[in-house]
Amino acid sequence: MKIPILIFAGRDEERRELLKKLDPEGKYKSKLLLPMHGKTVLEWVIEEFQKSSMVDELYLLGVTKEDMDVKGNIHYVPIDIHSSLTEKFNAALEYIELQGKYKDSVIFCSGDCPGIKVETIETFLNFAQENNNLDFILSLVPEEIVEEAFPDSGRGVARLKGITVIQGELMMLSSKAIKKYGHVIDSFMRLRKKRSLGPFLKFIARKPLAWSKIIKIARGKGTLNDGLICFRRAFRLTVAAPLINDAGLGLDMDLPGDYERLKDYVKKTKM
Repeated sequence: MKIPILIFAGRDEERRELLKKLDPEGKYKSKLLLPMHGKTVLEWVIEEFQKSSMVDELYLLGVTKEDMDVKGNIHYVPIDIHSSLTEKFNAALEYIELQGKYKDSVIFCSGDCPGIKVETIETFLNFAQENNNLDFILSLVPEEIVEEAFPDSGRGVARLKGITVIQGELMMLSSKAIKKYGHVIDSFMRLRKKRSLGPFLKFIARKPLAWSKIIKIARGKGTLNDGLICFRRAFRLTVAAPLINDAGLGLDMDLPGDYERLKDYVKKTKM
């Protein structure tokens, strides 16, 4: 069964430091439209998905056909470039339903991870298909995998017993989770920019059912499974977090310097 994919391609209301540095004249409306080895950053991501026989149509949110006209089964979901994640998810669900391809869950990827590989995409898609009854699947990358490829990456980490992980750029969400907890998703993504597990724990701490696991994690004794139980108790959603050993999944183009890091990585791994 082929799977539709959402690719988020918007940007914040205010231009962030990376774009100010690389595009001081404001030529590009999004960092995803920056050139990289003869293509845009976003095209490197799209092409990896298009290599997979498991992938159906791609739904781009935040860019238009006028911004970049990509060949293949591409849909440009009409939505403002500055839209929140909740707004993007809801717009995508409505659009897919109108296309007659409504799904109980959707898979999405950020458009600023040009280092991602088709093998990684298919690993995640296979896991998602085998666990399609879940509400939330979050890809994770071991910290050492990212640091080996991108020393001092500056990524936020979750230090758990036996492993330290970085959030990957692929996720699956059920329509139930989107409709019920869209505001929570937005909050989590904002907290992600804090580069620390602390704000996540404080956010989840508002839910008393999760306290025992939060204390265990805060003391450095919590495992990855404890983290999943904590999330499940807090939001009453079923969740899984597969570990995937791909540095390109763990580094998006977010901090100053990331563009050059990823440009070198793409040249090394894809050219």
